[in-house]
Amino acid sequence: MKNLKCIGIISLIQLMSWMLFSLVDFATEKYSNGSYGIIIDIAIILLPITIAIIYLAKLEKLSSKLQISKLKFNIINAIVWIFETIIVGGYICYLVNYRKWIVYQNVNQFFDLNGLEYFIFAFMLLILPIIVVIITKIVKFIYTKLVYKV
Repeated sequence: MKNLKCIGIISLIQLMSWMLFSLVDFATEKYSNGSYGIIIDIAIILLPITIAIIYLAKLEKLSSKLQISKLKFNIINAIVWIFETIIVGGYICYLVNYRKWIVYQNVNQFFDLNGLEYFIFAFMLLILPIIVVIITKIVKFIYTKLVYKV
C-alpha cells in the first residue's frame, strides 16, 4: 500500500507537469502565432528542475509520512519516474506527431518541426530531475563525510 502511494504521488506530479507544459505551449501557439521565443525554452528547462527541487525539499516529509526508508523511497521514485516519463511522454509525443493532441500545432512551413518541443520536454523531464537529485545527494554526502568532520 505504501508503494502504491509513492506511485500515485509520482503519477500526479507527472500529469501536472505535462498539463502545465501543455498550457505554456497552448499560450505560445495561440498568442504568438507559433513563434515561441524564449517562453517555451524556459519551460522546457525550468519545469523539470523545479520538480527536482520540490522533491528534494519534500523528501524527508514524504518518506517519513509513508514510513519508507529514504533509500527505498528514492529507488522506487526513480524507477517509477523513468517508466512513467517514457510511457506518458511517448504517448503524448505520438499524439502531437499525428496532430491529435489537445494543443493544435500551427503548420506554417514546408519542413515542419512544430511539436518538437514535446519530445525535448519528455527527454528533459526524464533526465534533469534525476541528475539534479544525484548531484545534490553526492554534494550532501561529500559535505557530511569530508567537510563536516574537519
